[in-house]
Amino acid sequence: MGLAVLIAAVVFLSVVVAGECRHNYGDALAKSILFFEGQRSGKLPPNQRLKWRKDSALEDGHRVGVDLVGGYYDAGDNVKFGFPMAFSLTMLAWSMIEFGDSMGLQGGNARVAIRWGTDYLLKATSVPGVVFVQVGEPYFDHNCWERPEDMDTPRDVYAVDRAHPGSEVAAETASALAAASIVFRSLDPPYASRLLARAAEVFSFADTYRGFYSDSLKHVVCPFYCDYSGYVDDLLWAAAWLYKATEEDQYWKYLVNNVYRLEEINRGGEFVGGSFSEFGWDDKHAGLFVLVSSKCSSSKREAAKSFRRRRGLLNLEADMQQRKPAPGRPSGTDGSDFSYRMLVDQRYQKVAQEKSRLRGLIIAQFVSLGIGGVWLAFSAFQDQALNALSIVSILIHSLSLIIGDLGRKKSSKKLLKLYVVASSVASVLSVACIAKSDLPFGAPQDQSVPMLKKLEVIEAGRVLLSVFVQIFSVVVTVSLVHNMTPKKAS
Repeated sequence: MGLAVLIAAVVFLSVVVAGECRHNYGDALAKSILFFEGQRSGKLPPNQRLKWRKDSALEDGHRVGVDLVGGYYDAGDNVKFGFPMAFSLTMLAWSMIEFGDSMGLQGGNARVAIRWGTDYLLKATSVPGVVFVQVGEPYFDHNCWERPEDMDTPRDVYAVDRAHPGSEVAAETASALAAASIVFRSLDPPYASRLLARAAEVFSFADTYRGFYSDSLKHVVCPFYCDYSGYVDDLLWAAAWLYKATEEDQYWKYLVNNVYRLEEINRGGEFVGGSFSEFGWDDKHAGLFVLVSSKCSSSKREAAKSFRRRRGLLNLEADMQQRKPAPGRPSGTDGSDFSYRMLVDQRYQKVAQEKSRLRGLIIAQFVSLGIGGVWLAFSAFQDQALNALSIVSILIHSLSLIIGDLGRKKSSKKLLKLYVVASSVASVLSVACIAKSDLPFGAPQDQSVPMLKKLEVIEAGRVLLSVFVQIFSVVVTVSLVHNMTPKKAS
């Protein structure tokens, strides 16, 4: 009896513990996004969910004649550090681009969080040739624990400009604006266009006036958010985002022409204590290669091969290595950034592989249609009555393959879905043509043109073979569309 009670107790506790160990990732997502509202600076909106937060720092930027009200405070500070803020917005926008359809109701809150930040970045880049990168005197702030609503510490404003460059922070700001433009492209086109135009301007400034913001602002940003990895990775990261947002060749060419500098910097010792496997607000190496991998994996050009060689450094075995300590920076891997990067990379590689398979299947279908066209031409030459269904089938199938290949290249889910429907209709019409004929199933009745009859049998075999190719094409295309759009939240 006692043993039975003990066993029952163990089973009960096991069930309770198992229940306690279940993780509610939806709740974690909601709270992660809610955290951004807790970090808000400026005039808070009526729909602010964290009611204990009130308006703060309403005079930011006024002493230099620029409105810098808004944005986010950093950690538990009352300082607005532009470098990590911009990176956080880039990552939040990337999350929306890749997994927005999976966020359910939280997708709207995430977009609000992005816009709160990008509205501030637009203010911080409103003066041509200047990027305001920090508001608040960090030493006074760190020595004074008080609410943002009550703070009386100096609200000094710091900026980078042509004479005092800061390529890394300016480039990251451009990345955030470009990434956010993709998020708002369909929801608010004018706002998205404004973000993208500003991103291009800020990137041009960052690239034209090169320099370390740690050198320009010195103790104001160090040791808080020093730049250790150099600015080349940030410039390439920004160019990659601008390419993703615009698909303009100038940004791809910039990547191709400057990717070699990353390896030179790493070998030259300018990149202290880092590696290509790291990813975070300071070091963009690994994130950069993941971002461009969707293009590089399927491209045969030498430029893409250059990226693929370097991307090979991102093996899982090496990725979990500990970060080497450097002055002012602790050791340890940025786990959340690493996890996100690997998750996105896995999806990108699946999409690239399926695009490659679909390309081969479309080529096979084009070859099959070419043979079908030759058959129709031969039939016409022999004064045979042309089958209208065959003609319509070939025309529809040809058009569908053009649409499918365009959808594959442009990553357009709508075009890929249209390709599946149109090519399937064409295949059904082809089968209908064969079903109307007894040639494949019985002896020909008319032996006057034996060569033509043999070719008719071959044509029937071609159609049936093309049906199997069509089935594989549909399977691959459906999988491709699925991987391009993660499963929606239930």
